[in-house]
Amino acid sequence: MTESVRTEIMADLRARGVDSRPYFYPVSDMPMYERANTPVTHQIYASGINLPSYYDITQSDVAYVCEQVVDVLHKSLLI
Repeated sequence: MTESVRTEIMADLRARGVDSRPYFYPVSDMPMYERANTPVTHQIYASGINLPSYYDITQSDVAYVCEQVVDVLHKSLLI
């Protein structure tokens, strides 16, 4: 998945009431680790999406998020 596809998926999820955000940036981008060679980490960062997760998320919220993710991915022809 490219960053543009990720952005489109996140916009579709937002329109359905599902908050998401890009995956956390690689630790190897921090000055103290900048010599680390982490190409896989950067590939995952460029395409990863964080979905809602919090201590009191309900089962119905989880089910809704899952349904929306599956629907959006089908729409994007990724699954």
